[in-house]
Amino acid sequence: MSYDKKITVILVFLLALEVSSYSFGNQGGCKKAKIFRKGRRYEYSYLGVVENGVKGASENAARMRISARVTFDYISRCQYFMQLTQVKVEESFGARDVYRLTPSSVASASALKEHPLRFEMDHGIITDVRPVLRERRKDVLNIKRGILSAFQLKWSRERIVTETDVSGVCSVRYYVTRHQSGAKSVKKVKDLSSCEKRALAHSNIETIQYKPVSSIYDASSGCEYEVRKKNAIEKVVCNEYYLVRPFSTPYGAGSYTNISQVIILQKVQRIPPRKQINSQEVYRTSLLYEHNHEEKSKSPDISKAVTVLQKLVQSKKKFPTDCKLCCRTYICF
Repeated sequence: MSYDKKITVILVFLLALEVSSYSFGNQGGCKKAKIFRKGRRYEYSYLGVVENGVKGASENAARMRISARVTFDYISRCQYFMQLTQVKVEESFGARDVYRLTPSSVASASALKEHPLRFEMDHGIITDVRPVLRERRKDVLNIKRGILSAFQLKWSRERIVTETDVSGVCSVRYYVTRHQSGAKSVKKVKDLSSCEKRALAHSNIETIQYKPVSSIYDASSGCEYEVRKKNAIEKVVCNEYYLVRPFSTPYGAGSYTNISQVIILQKVQRIPPRKQINSQEVYRTSLLYEHNHEEKSKSPDISKAVTVLQKLVQSKKKFPTDCKLCCRTYICF
C-alpha cells in the first residue's frame, strides 16, 4: 500500500472513530440522565411567587403568585414536551398576602397554558428550547424558561460547573448526599456574581442599557432537590433573592425582588408515544431570559409618572402606605 493510501485510510479511520464517539456520547448522555422516561408522563404541582418591595422603607410589597400543573412527556431521545395546565395567576398589593385575580393575570394564565414547550436535554442539561411560532408573548416564554431552569441538574462527577439558564451563564456548585435507598438529596448553589449574558436592565430615564454593579446589590440563588433512585426528580425548592442598594446604608435598605418556587411530583403514568410538532412550526432558542426590546424615543415621555406623582401628593393616605401608587410610580420610571 502506498504512503498516500495509508494516510487516507488512517484519516478515514480517525473520522469514523470521532463520529462514533460523538454518537455514543449523545446516546450515553440521554440514556444516563433518565429524568423523564419513554412512555411516561410526569405530572408536578407548581407554585411560584415573585415579590417586589422596598426593604427598610415599608412593609408593603407587590406580589404575583402562579400555581399550575406541569407535565412532561417523552418525545424521542433527548427531546421532551412541557405543558402547563390548571394555571392560576394572582396579584397582591400591600402588607398582607391577599391575592386576587385581575384582567391581566387572567390573560397571562390563559397564555401560559395555550402552547406546549418542546426542549432538548442531555446529561440533565437543557441544551435548547423550541417554542411554537405562535408563542408571541416573551413574558410568558420567560416564565416557562424559569420553570424549566428549576429542572436542570447536571449529571457528572464535577462539583463546580457552568450552566446556562434563565439567569445567565453562571458558575454552579453541587452538594450531593446519597442515601442507602439509592435516592439522592442535591443542593445547587448559583454564584450570581459570576453570571455572564445576564439580562440587561432598562430605564426610560437612563436612555442607555446598563448592567447591575455588584457593589450596589446583594444576590443569592439556590435549589434543593429530592431525587429518586432512578433519577426522577421528586421535589424541587428554589429561591432567588436580589437587593439593590442605590445609597450607602448600614441597614441593608433598598429595592428587593424575591423569587420562590416549590415543585412536587404528583404522579407518573403510562401514555402512548406523543406526536411531534412539525419542525417548521417551532424555532430554536435558549433558556436565557429574553427582554421585550422596544424602541425608545430620544425624549422619553414621563407624563405617566408625573400624573401618578401628582395623585400621590393629593392622596389623603401617607406615601408609604399607598403601595399601589408607589409601585406604579416605580414602574413608570
